[in-house]
Order: sequence, then C-alpha cells, then structure tokens
Amino acid sequence: HVVRAACREVVLEAERCGKSVEELAPLCHRKYGRGAFSVHFASLADAAAGRCLPVEAWLQSNLRRSAGYPLAADGPVPERVLEAARAFCCGCPDGNLGKRVIYRRIDRLLEQLPVGGGADSRDALESYDPYTEVCICGEALAGGHDDVFTVVARVPLEVFVERQQEQRRRWDAVREQVAQLKTWGNNELQDREVGTELAEKTYREALRVLLDAELEDDQLELALRLNLSEALARLGRWEGSEAEAGRALALAPHSAKARFRRGRARLRLGRAEEAREDLAQAAVAVPQDRWIREELEDAKHFVAHPVQVQSVSRPERFALSGPHRASAWLLSLPGRLCPGAWRRRHSVLVAFAVALALWPRLRGRLGMLARGRSSLGGAARQ
Repeated sequence: HVVRAACREVVLEAERCGKSVEELAPLCHRKYGRGAFSVHFASLADAAAGRCLPVEAWLQSNLRRSAGYPLAADGPVPERVLEAARAFCCGCPDGNLGKRVIYRRIDRLLEQLPVGGGADSRDALESYDPYTEVCICGEALAGGHDDVFTVVARVPLEVFVERQQEQRRRWDAVREQVAQLKTWGNNELQDREVGTELAEKTYREALRVLLDAELEDDQLELALRLNLSEALARLGRWEGSEAEAGRALALAPHSAKARFRRGRARLRLGRAEEAREDLAQAAVAVPQDRWIREELEDAKHFVAHPVQVQSVSRPERFALSGPHRASAWLLSLPGRLCPGAWRRRHSVLVAFAVALALWPRLRGRLGMLARGRSSLGGAARQ
C-alpha cells in the first residue's frame, strides 16, 4: 500500500504541475543518474490512508525526531538547519513535482535500506530500465528516532501515461462543472432579494466538488471563496464571511479584495482594530477604491471611540440595497464633503433629488391608497 499511495501521488502532482512522467523520468536519469521519485508519509497508517506529507513538513518532522537534533523537538526548526536538510535530500530540483514529490539519487536511498534487507528495493533501483520503467519510492517514518521505512518498486512508464491521461480527463470534467456552478452562483448573486441564499449554496457546492477532486487549483478556489464571502456578507452572516475571506488570504496573501472583505466583516463583528489593519492594507493596494476608504474611515472612528464599537455590529447602510442604499449614501454625502452652511444647502438639494427619484413609486402607492378610501366611502354610503 505504500508504493500504491506513492504512485497515486506522483500522478496527481505531475498533472497539477502540467508535467509528463513519461518525459521527466528519462530526463532525471540523464541528469542525476539512477534514482526514484519519492513520496513521504508520517506513518504506515497514513500511507495506507493515502495521506502524504509535503516535502517541507517531512524534513522538519525528520529533523525533530532525530536523536542528534540539539534543539527542542516542539520548537521551530531554524532556517539554516532546513537549508542543510534540503541540500542533502533534495539535490535534484528538476525532478521535483509540486510540494510532495522529489527525485532522489540511488546512493541516498540505499543508505536508508537496512543492512542485509530490502533486497527487492535494491534490485529495483539497480536494474530498472530508465527508458521504459520508472522507480517509485515510499518513505514512512518508523518508530525509532532515525528509522525510516523505505520501499522502492519499478513501474512501467506506460502505466503512468494511462493513469495521467485518466486523471487529466477527470479534472477537465471537474473544472467544467465548477466553472458552471460558479456562473450560476454569480447570476444568483445579482438577485438581492432571494438569490443570495441560493448563491451561497451554489458556491459551497462548487467548493465541495473542487476540494473532493484534489485538484488544488488555487486561483479557482480563491474566486469561489471570495464570492462566498460576499454572499455571506449580504446575508449578514459576518462570522462566515470573515472566515472565508481569511481562507482566501491564505491562498493569496496580497489579495486586496480578500483583505477588504475580511476587514469589513471584522468591523461588523466589533473587532475594529483588526478591521483597521486589514482595510489599511487594502487601501494601500487599491487607493482609488471609494468603498475601501469609507470602511477604513469607519474603522478608524470606531478605534478612536471603542465604546461605540460593540453597539454597531452591522451599520444600517450595509443592511440596505438597491435605490435605498444609494439614497442613504447620497444623504450622507454632505457630511463628507461640505462644511457649514453649504452642508445645509446641499442636504436640501439632495433630499429634493431623492424625493424626485422616488416620486413614481410614492405616487403609485398614494393612488392605491386613494382608491381604497373611495371604495370604503362608497361602501359606507350604501
């Protein structure tokens, strides 16, 4: 099961990177000599479950459990120590596949095999045909301090070609399905009355399909999480909106949109100082964005008046939508731009403009009310 899990991970990482194992294996043999594509596991149980470690996590775990490691096992590994470990274990950069697969030379792997044991693994490394076969190595941390269970097998290259083609077709179908769900969610999000709840469910389903497929398409996941954060914000579910924006930032730490949406959610949750930090970074990245500047000003105000933060978890202007939200913004404009008497004159003009814009709707309701009263009057006279 160790080799089976390692083979599966090699196929996945090759397809994620857009590389062909059929072409990469002979290239690594010519450049680095005999060796194997290695996948690492925290234990044999993890290998049986198909849970492999990223190379960085495997190096750190190996160092901490080593008997000669002089530092605390539960502390961070110094960067210089990690660099030395990378130089020793990862000396074939052109053979790396993503975050989890590296090409290791035969001499490094033979050192790990037990003396007088591992005959099949030795034979695989020493006798495989580099143009028709590829060696796959699974390494699992064993019980002792420096013990690593190492098993190597040779696999026909044509098997990898078939598996990689199957995986490509499967992921192409997943991308198409996720893209369709994303489009549906975007269309639903435009309907602020009933579509937002549908959009939230659609985005969640798209994320489920994407993550279950182990595609690891960061750009596609980023777009879905940003859209889900916005849908949750429109529903007033600020905890969820903040969490999704945080996950988006983990994928793209410099995303101004993710930073803005997390800051906006934190402001509604009463975490004004954290909101100010997020919004300040978003404002630096996109200085011309008016909404970011307004949110940042609100956050600064609440930081300066912390007593008010707890009572303003969701400002009314974000509970409004459509023309009502536009009207509220227009009415607040004098306070932002005009001092003194000009502010009062501007307020009158804006109020008049808003009343004029809403007059058709108001006239219709007044007409309905008048008709209702006349019918009631006629019934009374009868």
